[in-house]
Amino acid sequence: MQLTGQTSNINVRPQSRLRKSHGALNMVGWGILMIIGAIVARHFRQWDPVWFYVHICIQSLGFLLGIAGVICGIILENRLGADVSTHKGLGVFLLVLGCLQVSLSLSLSLSLSLPLSLSL
Repeated sequence: MQLTGQTSNINVRPQSRLRKSHGALNMVGWGILMIIGAIVARHFRQWDPVWFYVHICIQSLGFLLGIAGVICGIILENRLGADVSTHKGLGVFLLVLGCLQVSLSLSLSLSLSLPLSLSL
């Protein structure tokens, strides 16, 4: 037994880091940033147009982190060969909702010929 204060990586599985990345990216992306972006859009409209740009930045970052988390999950599933059908189904559902939100927002701004702001 060494008393150097350093931890040993002998018993750590190679996929544990990928699993932690998958969980952290998805939690921060879908679970925190997307919600904060929705709160900004709902409650900070009095600061027009700043609220909209803050909303877009937060939502985009949340979406990108969520996509990175999904990619980590796909790689992890391929490496482990585990049966995670319910977890995978929920993940695909969230991914579809996120993609739907992005595509609807882009099509709405294009159909109204708005540069990057909504004049409601």
